[in-house]
Amino acid sequence: MPVNPSQKMRITADDLKRGVVMDPNWYPAVVKSVEVKPSKGDGSTNWNYKIEILQGKNKDGKELQGVIVYRLFNEKAMGFAVPFVEACGQKITPDGAEIDPNYPVGKKLMIYVKNREYEGRLQNEVADFRPIG
Repeated sequence: MPVNPSQKMRITADDLKRGVVMDPNWYPAVVKSVEVKPSKGDGSTNWNYKIEILQGKNKDGKELQGVIVYRLFNEKAMGFAVPFVEACGQKITPDGAEIDPNYPVGKKLMIYVKNREYEGRLQNEVADFRPIG
């Protein structure tokens, strides 16, 4: 069935940033939001953080400001969240800590992005964190 020609496909500047594969490197970023929901497998809690790149360019000169990456933490392995939480300024004592999942939102930090292959395509993977500055 033909499509009405007045119905246009719209591609935004944000759409152009999706799927940009970044060179492995450290990048300044800001935590934009968090989504908390049960995992599909066993119902354990997942914290999925949306992180926006503040500045940077790939080797080919492609601008990376505004590229969005995600990092998920699961309650079964919260030790992986320690570098993230500490890079956002929260101290973890030897006895542990209880952290509001919204605490990192709005915080700036450095993230290390590496590449991984998924279904034959390269993707960004947030691999490490450190404080900014």
